Amino acid sequence: MKDAFDLTIELKEVELRDQSLDFFKGKLESLRQINYRNSGMYPGKELVDKMLSIFSTITSSSDSETVFDKIIARENDLIECGDKLDMVINFHSENGSQLKTWKSAQTICKYYEDNILFVPELGELDSLIKDIEDILKMEEPFNMMPKLAQLVAQANEKQNELLKVNAEAAKKDINKSLDAITREYNEAVSKSFQKVDTKEKIDNLYQEEKEVFDRLLGTLDSFDRISSAKSRAKSEIDSFRTALLKIIKEDGEGQNEPEVRRTSVRASNLIPVANRKIKTQEDVRRLLDNIKNTLEGLLDNNDEIDID
Repeated sequence: MKDAFDLTIELKEVELRDQSLDFFKGKLESLRQINYRNSGMYPGKELVDKMLSIFSTITSSSDSETVFDKIIARENDLIECGDKLDMVINFHSENGSQLKTWKSAQTICKYYEDNILFVPELGELDSLIKDIEDILKMEEPFNMMPKLAQLVAQANEKQNELLKVNAEAAKKDINKSLDAITREYNEAVSKSFQKVDTKEKIDNLYQEEKEVFDRLLGTLDSFDRISSAKSRAKSEIDSFRTALLKIIKEDGEGQNEPEVRRTSVRASNLIPVANRKIKTQEDVRRLLDNIKNTLEGLLDNNDEIDID
């Protein structure tokens, strides 16, 4: 017992038997709890199974001679397991730091595997994840727990850095989408309308959009939510334009207007094929001149132009 578990017991037969049995029964219960809480393969399972078998055999009898004979017969196994017994029990302590570290390592590895295809930036964690997974594959990783804790901390820190960078980039993209909506709004409210409540409807529509964007900017706390927020922001541009067009069309309904000469043109047809690649400021000027000349030409014979 001294060699195996560094345990000193008084050399009196009854006390020696009772103290030995108390020791093995206490450890046996701890090992059973570990086996009960875990399924399949888990850290130290083979060692736990071996010690369960040994301790169960030793504690199956209360006869002093039988107990001592069994202890002596399993002396080599007890010495082999003795150095690892407390490491296993301490590792699997439900509120212990080692088990928390182990679960954190499993969590970050699973997140990496689930998201690497959708978040390429996570590739910066490749080497850390590999080192973590190497430890998670060990049958008896107990001596590596300090190293695992260090790797998990580094991986979490790197993940948070990447998340922060992505969140800042997403804010810019989302605000660009809001800027596009704001331009549509400013153009709309600068027009004259026939109905007194048309501008109010446009104002309300714009305020609702700003509230949506405020909420989107408040959701950038994970890679998947960042991606969803960016997509939603872009789709809001088309949604706003559709709703705005509906309000503007409703403004003219039911009114006695003179007949209007109207034509429509596709936006793509306003741009000459040769001008569809822009490289310089001169290219921009020539493109705008082409659009201006085309629209002015259409107005010569029409009162309105609808651009699709």
